[in-house]
Amino acid sequence: MVRPEQQRAGARRRLLARAEEQARHLGLRQLVPATHGGTALPDFYRRQNWIEAGRFPAALQVTPGDFRDEHWFQYDLVTR
Repeated sequence: MVRPEQQRAGARRRLLARAEEQARHLGLRQLVPATHGGTALPDFYRRQNWIEAGRFPAALQVTPGDFRDEHWFQYDLVTR
């Protein structure tokens, strides 16, 4: 997660790049994060060319009566 005061300053991209770097160092082939809808994160992953591998409608209850989709993304470290 990125602290609200650091959003829009490139922190998400730097954090994601570091995660990709560490995953490659560990010999992983792919990363598969999940996030909930109703935030900027699904669009952020799409802009970074991650593939949306699945969406589970109303899978997460944030507050009583507020259900959000769960989005799963995939990033292939071998082909990139």
